[in-house]
Amino acid sequence: MGNLFSSPKPPPPPDPSIEENLARQEERASQEEQETARRVRARGRSRRRAPGAGLMAPGVVAGDTSRDVLQTNLGAGRNPRG
Repeated sequence: MGNLFSSPKPPPPPDPSIEENLARQEERASQEEQETARRVRARGRSRRRAPGAGLMAPGVVAGDTSRDVLQTNLGAGRNPRG
């Protein structure tokens, strides 16, 4: 039987691996948050651009039917129909 008037033992110190796991989880959550924010920004940028803006060749303006070309023929045997 123990002594009724003795002070209780202090609790054992926390396991250091718990702190390491918590730090890793926080770091992972931070990285995931940054990645999500980056994706949201990219999606917003892509929606702001005009549809098909990146599909035209350089020198082509939307609605323009002519193009500035340096050569009118394609070379030997490239376009046999004319």
